[in-house]
Amino acid sequence: MWPKILFFCVGLLIAGSAGGVYGYGLYRYAVAESAWEETDGRILASEYSEHVSEDTDGSSSTSYRAHVRYLYAVGGREYRGRAIWLYYHIPIDDRFDAQDLVEAFAAGRTVPVYYDPADPGDAVLIVEPPSLWWLAGVAFGLPFLLVGLFAPRFDMRPLA
Repeated sequence: MWPKILFFCVGLLIAGSAGGVYGYGLYRYAVAESAWEETDGRILASEYSEHVSEDTDGSSSTSYRAHVRYLYAVGGREYRGRAIWLYYHIPIDDRFDAQDLVEAFAAGRTVPVYYDPADPGDAVLIVEPPSLWWLAGVAFGLPFLLVGLFAPRFDMRPLA
């Protein structure tokens, strides 16, 4: 019985730690991003795509993704970027929001580009304050971590 409980607790510890590490990584990246420097960039291409996913029950949902490519220079060297914001893989639920985003970054337009001074190849078009996504990662991992830590301390024998 104890080997199964310990195996279960180790699994919970791993899941909890992974959630915490993921959340902490997002937090550190978002805080660092708020100190990124600004330069001018030029939009090369801008479009959005539609993604339809079907659930096992046959229902479907549609999401959209904006795709923007831009060119910018730091220290005399040119870079190409694709990230709109830090979490650029997050789908957009409304087609009109995706269209508005693509129109805001229309091809040929000059826009501010925010880049990491330590790694100028890492850039975004929209700098957002640290979001609460990091907190979601920590909140997800914390219960697993606590159960994994404290479950072995309780008597797990079946009641008679």
